[in-house]
Amino acid sequence: MFGDHVVVPRQGEVEGRLKRLSTVPTSHYSKHFCFGPFFMFRRSLCERAGYADGQMLASSDLDLAVRLAHHARIRPIDAVLG
Repeated sequence: MFGDHVVVPRQGEVEGRLKRLSTVPTSHYSKHFCFGPFFMFRRSLCERAGYADGQMLASSDLDLAVRLAHHARIRPIDAVLG
């Protein structure tokens, strides 16, 4: 599950630019990192998809997100998560 988020100029601020991720086509989930900084999933999904690889310095989030998309039904929620 993932949702929209607000990009702020500095940490701690709440005003900024709304980034709508809930409109991303589902075909993009297994090819691109579409989940933003606040994606959530059941811990049991890691038994099928695996965990994030801490040895990957640049793309561990992308690798995990693509594997999650291949092992679960991904869906956005219509809410700002962060």
